[in-house]
Formats: sequence, structure tokens, C-alpha cells
Amino acid sequence: EFYSTAAEEAADLPERGLRTPEEGETVALLVSDRHDNIGMDRVARAIGDVAGASVVLDAGDDTSTGQPWEAFSLDSLHAAFEDWERFGVAGNHDHGTFVSTYLADLGWTMLDGEVVDAPWGGTLLGVDDPRSSGLGNWRDETGLSFTEVGDRLADAACEAADDGERVSTMLVHD
Repeated sequence: EFYSTAAEEAADLPERGLRTPEEGETVALLVSDRHDNIGMDRVARAIGDVAGASVVLDAGDDTSTGQPWEAFSLDSLHAAFEDWERFGVAGNHDHGTFVSTYLADLGWTMLDGEVVDAPWGGTLLGVDDPRSSGLGNWRDETGLSFTEVGDRLADAACEAADDGERVSTMLVHD
């Protein structure tokens, strides 16, 4: 009942000051830290619809443990945004490779430290949380902090800029 009411009340957001996008603007909705809370997916979708969003950026922690039994959470997220452009990274609770692989198999663009074209005409760079995601080449090195991984991302962004692809958005989970 709580989530249904919240989703219905999203329709009132323009009256509360939600800005309407202008012609040619791309709106992205950021979701994060769902931790298997599938009830929130319909609320996030309702807010995105009212805001005119067509892109979802998933900043991770879609699960609590990253195990296959939590596929129900990923299925719910995917169903809520199946007709949008979808990008994501794994969070520190999305242990291992299951979450990223599962979402990629569903058509999500899972960011892995490489610059990709963004739907808004810019570029997007992201990386999984190094603390427990199990993905990325720094997992072969032990003891790296998020700051060190952040420095590597900054270097990647600068290299992309040097190659004429200035990064417009970064997506990480920390």
C-alpha cells in the first residue's frame, strides 16, 4: 500500500516544482541501494515518467549479497525500466559477478572503466565498487582503496579527453 500510494503521488511532482525537460533534453533517473526492495521500482518508474526520463543509471547495491537467488530483484528492476536506455555498475553488496552478468544479459550496459557514448550526446564512464564486486582488473591486485581506483578512473577520464572524448558523467558506487 505504501509503494502504491507513493507511485500515485508522483503525478503531483510537477505541482511541487519538478522541472519539465525542454525539447532536446535527455533526463536520466538515478537509482541506487535498492537492496532487493522491489516495491520501490514502481515508485522510481513513476517519478521518472513524470520527470520525462528515458534513461536509468543504476549505481548498484541492487541485491544484499549478489547471489543468484536474488535474481528476482534484478528482474523487477529490469521490468520497471525495460523500455528505457539502461546503464549500471555493481555496488559493494553486489558481491561477485552475478549481478553485472545478469543485467548485461538482459541488455543493460554495465560500465567497466571504459568510456561509452551516452544517450544525451556526451560520454559516460563508470566502474563497479572495488570493495566487493569482483569485477575489474584491480581485483587481481589486493589492498586497493576506492581512492586508488578513483585515481585510475580520473586517469581514464583524462586519457579519454586527450583522445577527444571528454567524459560528461561518471557513475560509481561508494
